[in-house]
Amino acid sequence: MKKTQFLLTLIFFFKGQNLLEFADRFKTDEDCKKYLADIKWKDGYQCVKCGHKKAQIRKDFSRTCNICSHQESSTSNTLFHKVKFGVRKTALKDFKIKWELNILMPL
Repeated sequence: MKKTQFLLTLIFFFKGQNLLEFADRFKTDEDCKKYLADIKWKDGYQCVKCGHKKAQIRKDFSRTCNICSHQESSTSNTLFHKVKFGVRKTALKDFKIKWELNILMPL
């Protein structure tokens, strides 16, 4: 999936959800990582280093290329790349910002 498509998907990540629905859907960092992996690789995996299309899926929803062994997390090259605290906490902050913007400037 192209970066712009991925960013647009994340922009609508919270569309139509309130805080209770969000908290119920994403209880842990793992829930968020799984959701990000599902979006990121919905059209299939392709290694960013060698271009191979087959990978092993790890417990944390990262992928390891079968040819060059490059590991890519579900958060790499996303808004959640290299966050200093949990993915869920970052997503909650993004939800709050989106909610506040929606009140100020409804879509």
